[in-house]
Amino acid sequence: MKILAPQQIADWDQYTIENEPISSTNLMDRAASIFTDWMAEQVNFNQRVTLVCGPGNNGGDGLVVARLLHRMNFSVKVICCEIASRSEDNDIQFRRLPESIPVLQLKENDSLPSFSSGDVIVDAIFGSGLNRPVDGYWGQVVQAMNHSQYIYAIDIPSGVFSFPKATKDAIAAKKTFSFQAIKLSFLFPEFEKQVGDWTVQSIGLLPKFLNEVMTPYHYQEAIDLSPLLHKRSKFSHKGHFGHALLIAGSRGMVGAAVLSSLAALRSGLGLLSIHAPTTAYDILQINVPEAMVSIDSNENLVSSLPDSLKKFQALGIGPGLGTATATRDLLHSCLTDWFGPLVLDADALNIIAQNPKLLQHLPSDTILTPHPGEFDRLFGPHDTHYQRMETLQQQARSIQCTIVLKGAYTIIASPKGDMYFNSSGNPALATGGTGDVLTGIILSLLAQGYPPLTAARLGVFIHGSAADLALNNSSHEAIIARDVIDHLGSAFQQLKLTE
Repeated sequence: MKILAPQQIADWDQYTIENEPISSTNLMDRAASIFTDWMAEQVNFNQRVTLVCGPGNNGGDGLVVARLLHRMNFSVKVICCEIASRSEDNDIQFRRLPESIPVLQLKENDSLPSFSSGDVIVDAIFGSGLNRPVDGYWGQVVQAMNHSQYIYAIDIPSGVFSFPKATKDAIAAKKTFSFQAIKLSFLFPEFEKQVGDWTVQSIGLLPKFLNEVMTPYHYQEAIDLSPLLHKRSKFSHKGHFGHALLIAGSRGMVGAAVLSSLAALRSGLGLLSIHAPTTAYDILQINVPEAMVSIDSNENLVSSLPDSLKKFQALGIGPGLGTATATRDLLHSCLTDWFGPLVLDADALNIIAQNPKLLQHLPSDTILTPHPGEFDRLFGPHDTHYQRMETLQQQARSIQCTIVLKGAYTIIASPKGDMYFNSSGNPALATGGTGDVLTGIILSLLAQGYPPLTAARLGVFIHGSAADLALNNSSHEAIIARDVIDHLGSAFQQLKLTE
């Protein structure tokens, strides 16, 4: 799903108006009707609904919703915020309001309306075209509305920009219902309290416009990724699915190597070799019998490469590796000797952060998988996640690698600057070892011949989907990294069945 800028969404509306064809007023009616059907499921008939409407088309949507809820016998009240003159469609919808609906026309510097915590409010003041922060008197109105626990925002909460930037006063919605397209702000932690739980539904805008419009921002779902999965021949053998090398582990952190290895093997890999310190040998042989283990000469850490790298189709480095001097030298040698697909995670990223010049030596088929802390160590501190996203896009272009910025909506940045926000996953992934699992999945896909961007996109989605499936029989608190591994098979199967 493409994520569009406010002007692109307005252009999509206009394209539909001209080519369906449909009048702008009837399109507003259609959108508001879809919202009303959703809204009617959120509230009880014994709750009065107050619709707070601005003078633009977002307010026009709210006026239609008021009329439709009234027709469904809900108790409805309308507050019209006279911020500016009404748009043409807003004026039409205002004149269509039944006289039996109470209307308060609120002018600047009037006494503020009062709202209690139990009031049900529909926010329709400012829409996605907002271009300056809400403050002053209308900011106070927003603050007064936020006394309610039950605010439902039409399209986007008032005061929040579609493309993330700092806000002053903004609605804190319980739920947001967005028309047709996701707003980029929905995907950033800075706006979680304003957006609340969000949903998106089509209002019937013509798909041809979306197919042709260009944007670097995408929200990836199963339907986008299912066609990318390789199909397996009946006559396949293990040699068809790659031989990967994982360099991982140090004394006290061998578990990371185990988790990453198991995840790689559970993701379709043909053969796996693990290069690890001597102390890891028994642990790996017992816990990952399907893998071959290459032992480093060092007892407690990895300090050298295997004799030959030629037999491997992909290389993964980082889980539980440590950052000792000998290990740092190993990574530098690896970046000199290896030119194939590569995934770097955890301590490999921390070593690069200590010597940023190494970024210039990365093979073009490299995938970096930092969490926000590792990302900031690599590329400098950031005040907001949106700033981090901008740096992510710039750095992926600069070093010509795929970068995976892990988080609630993990972002995959391509060397061309395309950004893919992931839709799967849940807070159960906020536990130790799940990053090592993701490294194993991506390493496996690289060895199977998936291009780096595809391997990253599929790996991130399947990783999140496995956590979602694990949640069906557990809880956010109880899930551990091994549970994610246990559900990888179901995650692959579910993705294959997506149409």
